[in-house]
Amino acid sequence: MLINKYIFGLDLGQQNDYTVISALETVFIDNELNYSLPFIHKFPLKTPYPDIVNSISKFIENKLYIKNDYILVIDYTGVGHPVVDLFKKRNMKIISINITGGNKSIWASRLEANVPKRDIVSSIQVVMQNNRLKIASDLPLLADLNREFLGFKVKIAANGRDSYSAVSGLHDDIIMSIGIALWYGENRNKSGSNVRIIGGN
Repeated sequence: MLINKYIFGLDLGQQNDYTVISALETVFIDNELNYSLPFIHKFPLKTPYPDIVNSISKFIENKLYIKNDYILVIDYTGVGHPVVDLFKKRNMKIISINITGGNKSIWASRLEANVPKRDIVSSIQVVMQNNRLKIASDLPLLADLNREFLGFKVKIAANGRDSYSAVSGLHDDIIMSIGIALWYGENRNKSGSNVRIIGGN
């Protein structure tokens, strides 16, 4: 069962949203994958994407214990493939995902997937309910993370469709950066069940 020691989740912000990267360290305990959250970084609003790519690339490359055993999971929803291409030019190990309103996670290739937001939220819920995510008490941005958790709501529309978002005035960037990393960790080996692979490469 293969898994990267470090999973980075990158939620790329747009004009009025923050870009946030979170790092998960993984370990198997009693044949179950557990995670610790040692690192979160929030970039200032309107930080140019090339600067974000440069900063993340240098951070990983300068840490020898990370650069040989990591995966960077990028949510490119809304910003498009050009930003992902900037990471590819740095030869970084990436998985790119597009967050959708669908019902099933679908892999367009082995490096790109369309993922419903409900699957990301479900991954967070399952891992936390089973106490498989350890969050350091001295974690930077811990107060911000707690505020996001308190403000994150599920809405059920009249047609029965669900939606997930922060209450007015709050962001969910930190939660989503953690969530996409957890989604990958939980679903990396499930291509034959609830995650369906289409296409090649």
